[in-house]
Amino acid sequence: MKKHTVDPKELVKNRKELVEAMSDRCGYLYCEKCMKSGVYKFHVHHIIFRSEAPNHEMLHNKKNLIIVCNVCHDDFHTHKSIRTELVLQRGLDKLFNINV
Repeated sequence: MKKHTVDPKELVKNRKELVEAMSDRCGYLYCEKCMKSGVYKFHVHHIIFRSEAPNHEMLHNKKNLIIVCNVCHDDFHTHKSIRTELVLQRGLDKLFNINV
């Protein structure tokens, strides 16, 4: 079985493109989960965590990335079940071959 290597440059590129696209579209950043915009810091977060699929070829794919505020970022790590809807909506269950 061939082991995939994940290119960290892809994450940097996709993170930048997601932030720029949201800024171009809306003129500001907002949390894609709670929709708040006036918060201190945003994260581009992996929906399927790096720890779950560290070498998966689609780990840094834009479908697997979401812009979230600090509170929602922490929620993703504390309550993994809150991401189930996103996983299904974006087809990540099929892309990563996981059951949710």
